[in-house]
Amino acid sequence: MNFGRKARRVARRQWRHGKMSWEDYRKVVDSSRDPEIVAEWEAEVKRQVGAPWETQGEYGIDWSSIWDWFIKNWPTILKILLTFLAFAEKPKTEEEPDEDE
Repeated sequence: MNFGRKARRVARRQWRHGKMSWEDYRKVVDSSRDPEIVAEWEAEVKRQVGAPWETQGEYGIDWSSIWDWFIKNWPTILKILLTFLAFAEKPKTEEEPDEDE
């Protein structure tokens, strides 16, 4: 994942929606091209948010923290799944033509 590119994309959305000034947007864009600054940003995000699959357990993956994360985020996961189901179409079946015709 290119974290600098993701930062630019988020900053662009924030600027378009009026949540960020043009000057701040330009600072983010300019800073996002410096690999050292991007690495600091990424480390800080990972430190604050964290991802359970990045922690190492006895077998390489800490399954208990993944399960805890899954349970904690279940309402959001369920909402996403239900949204997908709402947009899924039923397969179309051909209607049989009338025999009178």
